[in-house]
Amino acid sequence: MLNTISQILINDITVLPDDHLSDILLYGSKVYNDITNKLIIEATIRYIKSTKRFVVLEAFSRNEEL
Repeated sequence: MLNTISQILINDITVLPDDHLSDILLYGSKVYNDITNKLIIEATIRYIKSTKRFVVLEAFSRNEEL
């Protein structure tokens, strides 16, 4: 995902501070136009879906006791 987004931005995003990188991955940036921001969020969503990270939401799992 980071490689894909680095290619979109034509810039290595792995050198960004974590908080700035997180903001870009989740919200885009006013620095970029709408098309670029759309490509960023699409790459982020594809990564999340491909890793199946949120197939089960732990906070709502019936197996956990309150």
